[in-house]
Amino acid sequence: AHARSGRTRRTRDDQRRNGLPGGFCTMTIKWFLAVFLALVADAASPVGKVISLLEGMAGSIVEEGKAEEKKITEYSNMCEKRIAQLEYQINSAKTDADELSARISKSDSKAEAATSTIQETQQSIGGDEADLKAASEVRKKESAEFVDAQKELLEVTATVEPAVSVLEKEESKGSALFQVQGKGVNLKVPSLLQAVQAMVDASMIGHEDAQTLTSLMQDSDLQPVAPAYKSKSGGIMEMLEDMMDKTKEELTKLRSKETEAKHSYEMLTQSLQDQISFAQQELAKTQKTQAEQTRIKAEAEKDLQQTKTSLAEDEKTLSDFSLDCKSEVADYDEAVKSRGLELEALKAAVATLKESSGLSFLQLEEEQHRSVIRSTLDLKHFEVVR
Repeated sequence: AHARSGRTRRTRDDQRRNGLPGGFCTMTIKWFLAVFLALVADAASPVGKVISLLEGMAGSIVEEGKAEEKKITEYSNMCEKRIAQLEYQINSAKTDADELSARISKSDSKAEAATSTIQETQQSIGGDEADLKAASEVRKKESAEFVDAQKELLEVTATVEPAVSVLEKEESKGSALFQVQGKGVNLKVPSLLQAVQAMVDASMIGHEDAQTLTSLMQDSDLQPVAPAYKSKSGGIMEMLEDMMDKTKEELTKLRSKETEAKHSYEMLTQSLQDQISFAQQELAKTQKTQAEQTRIKAEAEKDLQQTKTSLAEDEKTLSDFSLDCKSEVADYDEAVKSRGLELEALKAAVATLKESSGLSFLQLEEEQHRSVIRSTLDLKHFEVVR
């Protein structure tokens, strides 16, 4: 088909260069040459033979036209199918590209959301860990303060309790404070004074009571038979017992407070540890989601690039192929037009010969039946021309 269209274009170009009219094409010239050679080969040949040759040429042109029509029909059908196939591939590629673009956008949004969640979770874990560390430091400080306070109270108890026990025992015998001291009973007055000061520091007794108790224990003018000293001994006893009661009460409160503080710390620690553990699990899940969405996005971007490349190739193929099909059809239309002109020229030639010969229709028929190729040379000339 391409060769034929090329010949057709060359024929038109030759006509323009030689100044020939459009209807008088190369094929027509060949036919007239064939007629001329036939006449030269046999000068005595009748007109009927020439007309027969011209009509045979016209029949050949018609048959050639039918063959070309069949070819162009098949070619057009092939073009339609191929174009439909390419258009389907292009539409499918565009749909795939849209879906991949949507997938990329969706994965990107999910990845960004996961990144934001990861940052928030990490900040939450950091905050809980900081709170846990701070709580541990506070608890450590509270525990140390408790140990020091308990030690101090236990020392007060260890100092005051024996003194009270001795005084109670001697008082039951009717002895006064100076008699107790005179018997060699060690009341550890300096230790008692330290215990009194410790209770003052702990706000367990007031300064006035402390001064009174200190004055009683430091009084050195005691007389063996003075009734007032019995009263002083009793006053010391009561104050020391009061000190003991307050010390025990304070120790109970201190231990209770320590138990509550320890329990609160354990509850807070457990809560923070649970929050951290849960947040770490959620962080791991979110990181996995982020990695998965990143992978999906990367694969979709790769597929999209391949799809765009394939789409561009198909669009170029469609454009080129459609142009080829249109060009082929245009060449066929030109060939049809050329054959039509050739047939018209042959028809006109036959009419002219019939008119100029002066023979009747029956005479022409008779001459045509008698016309034969008389020699091998005639046949060769005829074949060469065709």
